[in-house]
Parts: sequence; C-alpha cells; structure tokens
Amino acid sequence: MRRPSEPGSKNQEAFRLIETLLLWEGVARNERVRELLGLHYVSTSRLLSQYESLNSEGLSYSNGMRGYVAGPAFKPVFTSGRVDLAECVRGVLS
Repeated sequence: MRRPSEPGSKNQEAFRLIETLLLWEGVARNERVRELLGLHYVSTSRLLSQYESLNSEGLSYSNGMRGYVAGPAFKPVFTSGRVDLAECVRGVLS
C-alpha cells in the first residue's frame, strides 16, 4: 500500500472519511461520501476509485451493497483503525 505524499491534502482528509465510513458503517457508498463532503457524483467516484487503488487488497465493490466494503485483508492507511467519535465530530463542526 502506498500513501500519498501530501499530508493534510484535501484528498487525504477525504480518504480518512472513507476509512471512517468503512470502519463505522461497514460500507463506503458514493451517496454517503457526497452527502458528507458536498461533492458531485463524478468527483466522489474518482475519490473512491483512488482510495481503492491505495487499498486494493482489502477493499472490493459490492453490487448488493452498492458501495465499497472492507474485506479480511483491509488495513487502514489514513486512520488508526479505530473510530474516534470526538475527532469525527470536530471534523464535521469545523
């Protein structure tokens, strides 16, 4: 797994959100990411695809769930692997 070299970039923050959704909700759907980030469909699809390329061994698209789901080999890249509710709330409120 490679990690983008630009710490604090907008993509990195979006990837943190995608991981948090995978850990908290079990699935990262285009609609949910758009809702949280205020992006258009195409931009969100591009972000999800980029994240999948960074974590391709642990992530797969599920037609039934209509989103990306973490598999047994999933390893968080942008988060600690724990859902920190306080950090999530700070991110939403800031």
